[in-house]
Amino acid sequence: MAQQNNNNIKKVNDIEKKVVMTKRINKTTKGGRKGRFSALVIAGDKKGRVGYGLGKSVEVSVATKKATDEAKKNLKYVPIKPNGGLYHDIEANSGAVKLLIKTSPVGSGIVAGGVVRVILSLAGYKDACCKLIGSSNPINVAKTTIEALQKIKTHKEIAKIRFGSVGKAASEDKMENLLNKLYHGGYKKQQVQENITINDVIKKGEEK
Repeated sequence: MAQQNNNNIKKVNDIEKKVVMTKRINKTTKGGRKGRFSALVIAGDKKGRVGYGLGKSVEVSVATKKATDEAKKNLKYVPIKPNGGLYHDIEANSGAVKLLIKTSPVGSGIVAGGVVRVILSLAGYKDACCKLIGSSNPINVAKTTIEALQKIKTHKEIAKIRFGSVGKAASEDKMENLLNKLYHGGYKKQQVQENITINDVIKKGEEK
């Protein structure tokens, strides 16, 4: 039976790790059943890099070490706002797992449980709200969560996709407010020219 470990956080070379699952597995052979242990480890630097690893061995410590090494090799970059929030809501499906991660006001913290909370925390997020539907298998949930975070795009990336070039003179505050509207369907790419700058769109929005 899987065991959830809540206090196994360690820091190695600026990369923190946490063992989120250890369980005993059996393999049936001609000679009988052979028992081993499986471990799931999440690793991250709280600066936008996070990954997970799975290790198996006849000893828990060896399985944990294998999982940690794999997690460090599989670190992925995920976009994070300067205040530790999400740029926009994101939804991901993988197998029987459906995950919804939504933005939250500053100071609300991470509203999530289990593996999702650990991944968001070790990635560096401070405010987020999550809803998990379907399977709660830790391995599948870890895979789906990291895939979802990798789909997040920054405001500049969204503006570039929708409007081509982005004016450098636009302030960060105006850009953030505008692009929040853009992401939620305030404007459509067909309504503007491909070479329009962000300043032109801001001016059009102020006129309205």
